[in-house]
Amino acid sequence: MTYRIAFHWSEVNDETGVPSLLVEPFRRHEVIMIGTQGPDVRCTALKKDDTTGHLGCSIHGRHPSVCRSVDVGSDQCVRARAKHGLPVLNAAEIVHAYEGPNPPAVAQSV
Repeated sequence: MTYRIAFHWSEVNDETGVPSLLVEPFRRHEVIMIGTQGPDVRCTALKKDDTTGHLGCSIHGRHPSVCRSVDVGSDQCVRARAKHGLPVLNAAEIVHAYEGPNPPAVAQSV
């Protein structure tokens, strides 16, 4: 299972929101993250850190509400990570995700 990252166009803002270069029109009032629709889903904001080698969201802190609505470490998170060959997050990584800017809406207890 993969997830289309579609959200209201008002979240696009080159200075404080999702950069316009990372989205394309979807429905009347929605945009979609480039790379999240079709058979080979990979969000354009997913980047490899040159220092650590870890994959992560390059716009974390500015990512759309639909991404923040997925609880880190939840079943949905685990399935999406597995689909893209990413390991399950450990408890420390889950806690760290909620410490940064613009975290998911609700912290999971670990």
